[in-house]
Amino acid sequence: MFRPVSGDYSDGDPAVNALGCSGHWFTERDNRVAAGWYEHGTRILKVEPSNGQISQLGYFQPVVGSASAAHWIDDEYIYVIDYLRGIDIIRYDRSKPKPGKQRLDKSWMAKLNVTDPASASERYRCRLVQQ
Repeated sequence: MFRPVSGDYSDGDPAVNALGCSGHWFTERDNRVAAGWYEHGTRILKVEPSNGQISQLGYFQPVVGSASAAHWIDDEYIYVIDYLRGIDIIRYDRSKPKPGKQRLDKSWMAKLNVTDPASASERYRCRLVQQ
């Protein structure tokens, strides 16, 4: 089980922007998962084969974006399909140290209270459905 750092829905809005904090399309390569997490960007996770434990190795968090899918191309490059940005090609450097817990936690909330036209429209539609 892997739980992101997140806000709450007490005010009727998703925790971050329009699409909330759900993980979306992902691909696996060598026990590492590249996953799109909408406004939370792209997350690189490690799955320990012996016990299934999941840890976060890194992330790509653009200022504007809503990552829908992440596809490993080889051991180093990932194509990220993003609803707002189109396609990003990111490089994952396995030799870099893993970010610390404080930095990782902060990255999940980087876009709290940041809105764009697509997010505002989606929030409006969510409210209509709830009524």
